[in-house]
Amino acid sequence: MEKAPCTSPEDLLPVYREKVVPVADTITLNQFEAELLTRRKIHSQEEVLEVMDKLYSMGPDMVVITSSDLLSLRGTDYLMALGSQRTRTPDGSTVTQRIPREMHKVDATFIGTGDSFAAMLLAWMHKHPNNLKVACEKTLSATHHVLQRTRLHNTGC
Repeated sequence: MEKAPCTSPEDLLPVYREKVVPVADTITLNQFEAELLTRRKIHSQEEVLEVMDKLYSMGPDMVVITSSDLLSLRGTDYLMALGSQRTRTPDGSTVTQRIPREMHKVDATFIGTGDSFAAMLLAWMHKHPNNLKVACEKTLSATHHVLQRTRLHNTGC
C-alpha cells in the first residue's frame, strides 16, 4: 500500500483561506494564525484592526484573536485578546463592536488552550447571544482559571 504524502501546515493554508474561513460565522485564532491567514504582520493596535478587517472580508462575522504579542498597558505580564463582531442593522448598514481585553499570563506551557478557548466562547455566546463583550470576558476568566489550576495541579505549587 502506498503511503500518503505528508502535509505541512503551510500546505493547508489555501484550504483554510479558500474553503474553511469563507463558510465560518466565527473564527478564533492567535496572532500567528491571523498573520498566516492574512499574510500580514501585526505590530500595533492599528495593524490588528486591519488584520481583523481582512479576516472579515474573507467571510466570518466574528473574529477573536485569543492572544497577541501587542504590548498591554498593564505591562509584559499580560496577554492581549481582541474580539470583534460585525452585525447588520435593519437599514442594511454594518456595525462593528470591538472588545480588547487583557489577561494575566500564566507562567507555563500549555497545549490545546486555543481549542479550549474556542469551545468556551461558543458556550458563552450561546448563553449570551449578541453580547460579545460578556462572552469574551467570561471566556477569558474561565480560561485563566483553568490554566492556573492546571499549572498548580501539574507543579504542586
